[in-house]
Amino acid sequence: MLSQTVLIADDDTRVLGTLGEVVRDTGHRPILATRGKEAVEVVRRQPRGVSLSLLDVGLPDMSGFDAFRLIHEVNALIQVIFVTAEATPENRARASGLGAYRLLPKPLDLAEVRRSVSEVLTHIDAAWEEFRARHGDAGFDALSGRPWPESDIDR
Repeated sequence: MLSQTVLIADDDTRVLGTLGEVVRDTGHRPILATRGKEAVEVVRRQPRGVSLSLLDVGLPDMSGFDAFRLIHEVNALIQVIFVTAEATPENRARASGLGAYRLLPKPLDLAEVRRSVSEVLTHIDAAWEEFRARHGDAGFDALSGRPWPESDIDR
């Protein structure tokens, strides 16, 4: 499996650091943000660089839901796992409506976080391999191993 980048946004620096370690332990690269706008800016700077976002629903400047909507506008392929201290039916429905892989309640079960991150990234990796099998290597970025957007492939 290729090492992938996971964007993590949480305003609690202890949680942020712990999630970063979990991602590193799974062999992937975390990028840490403490605000929603900061997370969105990371994706705007590197639109093809992030595979998964791990977002706190209760960020101080905007909800994790709103941050993901903006992230998704930049790159609709980025997957999301939400974390929240308020795992209410309403928040679960909102997460599901945004296509979230999962909404994990706080306090976090680190084994569940690790399992969820690994599942999503394994699924993404398999999807890229299937794409590669169908289209060959011509549409792939040599550095990241990821496909170029279809508009670049079709040219």
